[in-house]
Amino acid sequence: MSTSFAFAQEGKQDPMELLDSERVIEPEDKLSYTLVEDREGARVLFVDENGEIDIPLVGSFVVAGKTCKEASYAIQEELTKNYYNKATVLLSFFKGSQTRGKIYLLGQVRNQGPLDIPSDEVLTLSKAILAAGGFTNHSDPTLVSIVRKDPDNPGQEIKKQVNMSEMLETGTLGDDPVLQPEDMVFVPQKGESQGKTLIVGEVRSPGLYPIPAGGSLTVTQAIFLAGGFTEFANRSNVKIVHANPDLSDEEKTTIVNVEDILEDGHRHLDVKIQNEDMIVVDEKWINF
Repeated sequence: MSTSFAFAQEGKQDPMELLDSERVIEPEDKLSYTLVEDREGARVLFVDENGEIDIPLVGSFVVAGKTCKEASYAIQEELTKNYYNKATVLLSFFKGSQTRGKIYLLGQVRNQGPLDIPSDEVLTLSKAILAAGGFTNHSDPTLVSIVRKDPDNPGQEIKKQVNMSEMLETGTLGDDPVLQPEDMVFVPQKGESQGKTLIVGEVRSPGLYPIPAGGSLTVTQAIFLAGGFTEFANRSNVKIVHANPDLSDEEKTTIVNVEDILEDGHRHLDVKIQNEDMIVVDEKWINF
């Protein structure tokens, strides 16, 4: 599941707003460049003598004389002109060996966005939540999720769900997961379920999943909750079988190209799931 996660809650701070707005970029600086929607990890870019860096898809781009925040928004504008519906660009001065990479916090924490892993520190889940300002008043700390790239299956991901509330209340910090570079941490919103959806087929954890009260659940979010696609999943032909009895036969099934949504950022195509809808992920055909 290579994706920009569609879990940022409305009204939360844009991570780009947290970028350095004081220090000006100069030739020979070394920068860390991340496009969150690509989930490819940070790239190290060198500012040449002309004050330019080479950005994937965009090419040479002048950043000298700008702050990291100004340059990030300028790059975002270029990317959204021709390539992405949404582009979250994170440009910062490269810190070398001071960090071992980044993790990304999304959902109901006070400061969403990337977080550096110090080279001399073991970063656990509880430390990361604390560094992000803690939980919001609307968080559900019983269902915190960590999504990590599967080292044994390139292109696939592993999901672990942690009951942070129980861990903190009982003091069993030995169960506090250690985070690794490029981990995604998602803290959901609390509230009673307003229904459920059944996810079957080529996902890692098929089953019934709740639709949060006061919120919504899209097909990509549902796939995330189910642990992501298996390597055999047909990502371009995910079926939603609607339970609404008032729909005609033609309307009862919706086909969603999840691959297009995740890779190209077409969030407007991300269908909202209704109570009792069923999501079917078929196996892809392989031609030999």
